[in-house]
This record gives sequence, C-alpha cells and structure tokens, in this order.
Amino acid sequence: MNRRPNHLPGKLSLKNGFTLVELMITIVIVSILSGAGYFAYRSQTKKAHATEIKAQLSAAAKKLTLAVSGHDSVDQATCLAIAELNDSSKFSYSCSQRDDGSDIFDIHVKPINDYGVGGVLSFGIGHDKICWDTCDAFGYGGNTVLAKNHLAISSDCVAVTRKERTYKCNCSTERRKTGRRAIKNCTTWVGCRTVGWQAEYGMVETCDTCTDISYINEQGIAVDLN
Repeated sequence: MNRRPNHLPGKLSLKNGFTLVELMITIVIVSILSGAGYFAYRSQTKKAHATEIKAQLSAAAKKLTLAVSGHDSVDQATCLAIAELNDSSKFSYSCSQRDDGSDIFDIHVKPINDYGVGGVLSFGIGHDKICWDTCDAFGYGGNTVLAKNHLAISSDCVAVTRKERTYKCNCSTERRKTGRRAIKNCTTWVGCRTVGWQAEYGMVETCDTCTDISYINEQGIAVDLN
C-alpha cells in the first residue's frame, strides 16, 4: 500500500542555506569589523612608537645639556654621538645645523617602517632651552616627510618653517657697449648700402644674487634670531 508524503497541503519544504542577500550582508559586516580592527591596531602601534620616541628625545635632551650651555663642543658631525642617538631597526637619526647663520641644530627621528610617527629635537649653543616633540610622519625610510622639522627654542617650542628669500644686492651701474648699428649710405642709385658699423653705449646695472634665510612661525614672524 502506497503512502503519500507527510506534507501539509499548500506548504513548501524548507532547506538549510543562505540567500545571496544574506551572504552579501555578512561580507559587508566582516569587512567593517576588519577595517575597524586594523585602524585600532595601527593607532595603538603609532602611540607605542610615539612613546618610545619621547623617551629617546627626553634622554637625548639631558645629554645635550652640557653642549647647550657651552661647556662642551658640538657640531653637525658630533651632535648625534653626544645625544647618544644611534640608528636602530625602528628609527634613523640625522642632525643638521640651520643655515641662517645661527648655532641652532635640529635632530630628526624618522621611522624605518610605516609607523606614521617621527620626532624632532632642536637646541642651540648658548640657549638654555631644548625643545623636542613627536609628529606625524608620512612615508618611511629615506622617503619620510615629517610634519615638523624645526622647533622655536626662543618661542615656546612651536613648530617653525624655513623661509628663503632671494634678491638683488651689491648693485652697480656703469656705461658699457650694448650693441652696434649699421651706418648706411643711401646716395647711390642702387639704394642704401652698409658702409660701416657704429658702437652703441648705455648704462648697465650689474648685481649679485643674495639670499636671506629665516625660520618663521605660523604668524609669519621670524624666530630664533641671533
């Protein structure tokens, strides 16, 4: 005797699985959570490296105290050794003297990998204050660009920008030969012909090119002047 399947009339049987819409929603949610986790991880990594840079620059500032007070010699070649800052697997260091004629130096800390943070320390011979701070770093290694490159040691350690102005200087004026003009003879039946040349003279200004370099704050005011 044949028995009919035990299905209720008008009812459809249910099957296990996901619809395409449910699958797409799941993928979106997972992507959002993954992105949030990545940014949280990067933020914590950046903070950890910023803390490490702060500790290094704080220790370097203490070691540079003697040099700043003038009791020790320092120059561009020796300032990293005096500060006891050596390249590592995380950061590279460089020291440069400002080119505005001052005895002020800037030490830059750049990340070897893409940590997103670096640092700068500024000090000057004969100045009591040493300034240091962390800052955003764009890129890494030799291509790193720091958000701050110089700090004003005479103005609350604010970030300053190098400004270069080129202008004419040491000008003098003298009479010089500036060219020549043709002497024409127009009396012949064939028309005018050149029979010679006559020198022309004029006043000529001669100048050197001079450059002024200054370090200005956000208000455009020059700071750390000698």
